[in-house]
Amino acid sequence: MTGKGGCDHELFSRGKRGMFTRKGVLVTCDVPMKQLIKHLDPGNRAIIQDLDETHLFVDANAVSTIKREIESFVDKHVYAPTPDEQARSGKPGR
Repeated sequence: MTGKGGCDHELFSRGKRGMFTRKGVLVTCDVPMKQLIKHLDPGNRAIIQDLDETHLFVDANAVSTIKREIESFVDKHVYAPTPDEQARSGKPGR
């Protein structure tokens, strides 16, 4: 997950009361990561707009929370061999 250019952007929308803006970050990621982010945000509170298959516009205040949730998910679901296991297999680690 990368924020485009590392800076915030604004989305202009027209509501019933006129124009308004929301600060957000353009997230570029692959399709599986985008699906994971959407899964981690079931109420779409952090996702301001789903732009295309590899881009999301998310609330700037939610980026650190999303990153923490992704790290937690990866820690629980991705197997990483210990150094001892790597040495016994003879294969280099990640």
